[in-house]
Amino acid sequence: MGENGCPWDKEQTHESLRANLLEEAYEVVDTIDNSDKMAMCEELGDLLLLILLNSKIAEKEGHFTIEDVLAGTIEKLISRHTHIFSGEVAQNAEEAEKIWNTNKNKEKSIKTPLENMLAVPKSLPALSRAEKIIKRSGETFLDEKILEEIYFLLNKLETQKTPLNGEKMGRLLFLISIICTKNKINSEFYLTNAIFTFINSFREKNNSPKAGEITGGKK
Repeated sequence: MGENGCPWDKEQTHESLRANLLEEAYEVVDTIDNSDKMAMCEELGDLLLLILLNSKIAEKEGHFTIEDVLAGTIEKLISRHTHIFSGEVAQNAEEAEKIWNTNKNKEKSIKTPLENMLAVPKSLPALSRAEKIIKRSGETFLDEKILEEIYFLLNKLETQKTPLNGEKMGRLLFLISIICTKNKINSEFYLTNAIFTFINSFREKNNSPKAGEITGGKK
């Protein structure tokens, strides 16, 4: 991005690179789902390039440098791993994650479930965001109440006595997200596999090769 650098690079902003950043992150995820380590190496490089570009833009604007980014990451790893660098003890991964989140909330002055829910990025895919918000709410969701509301909404769909609208369907999706979260089922993951299954039902008609399913993330 110097004086003799690429003209395209010089014109970029954080906003113009937003779509590229999301795309590259998803491409990294695809390589993980496909267990393609060489492709992962390449895509991680593309993602790193965008991190460097955004850092350089911020440096030119006088906000921060890539050195600040790395220093902040190191500081965060130390401050949130109090079970490693301080006196706390984590017997397993679940306890380690709880300690990390507790330290994170302290650093960000998050004191209530509502503040914790509002801290979930709005740009996350809706199912992933729903799962995080449900977990952070601390609510105890009763199975019978959830199922009762689902049956009520589905009955409306079947009888058509009251037309379903987008708001009601959104509520139905959220209720399903609650059930998935309570049972430690990754709704984003299994919806993706359901999409593969749907596509393959068409492929089989033409004896075409099946689309591959995701092999990881069983929770």
